Amino acid sequence: MEKCGRVIRVGVEGGYKMSDNKERRIDLGSTEQFAEGKPHAVRAGERDLVIVRKDDEFFAIKDVCPHKGARLSAGYVAGVVGWCMPGEQPRLARVGEFLGCPWHGWKVDLRTGCSAFEPDGVLTRTYPVVVEDGKLFVEVRG
Repeated sequence: MEKCGRVIRVGVEGGYKMSDNKERRIDLGSTEQFAEGKPHAVRAGERDLVIVRKDDEFFAIKDVCPHKGARLSAGYVAGVVGWCMPGEQPRLARVGEFLGCPWHGWKVDLRTGCSAFEPDGVLTRTYPVVVEDGKLFVEVRG
């Protein structure tokens, strides 16, 4: 179980447990079409999502910034400034695991959907992804 602000998510890492509603697996095509470190806009059923690849890991997140509604697929893949002592040079942490909004620079954690700026109150929906035989699938509730 993972807690992000006021929302508790149970089940699959980076996603939601799909129990009560019928789950659906949507084929997004070959993993080869998703370049690393770049947001890719996709339509999965009736949902607009962003797919981001980091090495052999894939993330799927709703294509709407929780701040003002911009399309996150028009944004950029980033990291966050890691903790450092006063006077030390700041360093980026978790590079490639955040999606930056193109309008105001808000960053959303691709693993949890939490905002890097307001992690206790702002959340974007994430979806579990599966790689099978070189194809990428996203799991959504039917």
